[in-house]
Amino acid sequence: MDTIRRSTVNAAKFVSRPANCVRAIVPGPSRSQCVATLFTQGFSGPAVQLLEGAEGRRILDVAGRHHGIRGRIVRLYQSGGAEGNELQTMDAALKNGHAVFIVAVSGFDEMLAAGRTLLDCGGHRAFYYDKRGSQLLD
Repeated sequence: MDTIRRSTVNAAKFVSRPANCVRAIVPGPSRSQCVATLFTQGFSGPAVQLLEGAEGRRILDVAGRHHGIRGRIVRLYQSGGAEGNELQTMDAALKNGHAVFIVAVSGFDEMLAAGRTLLDCGGHRAFYYDKRGSQLLD
């Protein structure tokens, strides 16, 4: 549990569109192992963000209701594409006891390491996000 506390759990204000990161859904029981492995690979606490439970769902805010007009506009724009489907999938995963990991990465090697770790921990729907868009890793 100590490793989970060193990561950033439910601290994000609003998850609009991630950039330079890997995002994945990880089964609840695997999250401690996953955080520990990421830390041994050199990812620091602030680089490893987790969304969990009802608070994670509030932060994700699929409809943008809890984050003002900006949140609503962002989510309205996203609802028309693949990102809207991913938001629904993440929301359902959080509702069912899974965690959503968002790991900040810098460069190709870190993207591979983070993606591989999340998938090895039982993660799925792993995406790499950069300024040009997203790429499914699993």
